[in-house]
Amino acid sequence: GARIAYASNRDGRYRLWVVDSSGSEPSVLVEAPGRMRSPSWSPAGDRVAYTGVVGGNTDVWAAPLDGSPPRRLTTAPGFDGRPDWSPDGRRLAFASDRDGDADIYIIRHDGTGLRKVTRNLVDDSSPSWSPGGRRIVFDRTDYERERTAIVVVDLATGAETELVHSDDFVS
Repeated sequence: GARIAYASNRDGRYRLWVVDSSGSEPSVLVEAPGRMRSPSWSPAGDRVAYTGVVGGNTDVWAAPLDGSPPRRLTTAPGFDGRPDWSPDGRRLAFASDRDGDADIYIIRHDGTGLRKVTRNLVDDSSPSWSPGGRRIVFDRTDYERERTAIVVVDLATGAETELVHSDDFVS
């Protein structure tokens, strides 16, 4: 892309920055009282979703590039983060531990329509949409079995396919 979004507190304040890939001077998109990380551009390039920590709670936020204030899309206690936009820009996939272990969820770009995609007793994280928007690939970590894997889930059927795994677990 022509622009890069990144989070930094290099001057002691937490900010989400945008810079042209040409290396021009960065500009502040969002300044917040808590940490920010994992920025993700919408397909249209008009919004950046990110993981934001405010008041000890980690949620998914979306900031429009038009200068409007960012919008908090999730509010569950615990961790909601690592957002990734669907190819059509209507939904975001993210990881959440709202039910105890980390699973993959989907939410509409306006914060409605929450859907739990994975259901298990291991940790699923770092979701990424397929180009057609019908599948999501993600990392799975099973701490009890000391095993990690990359898994893809079909959103229509819920069927999961393990693409690769490692029993050489490093924690």
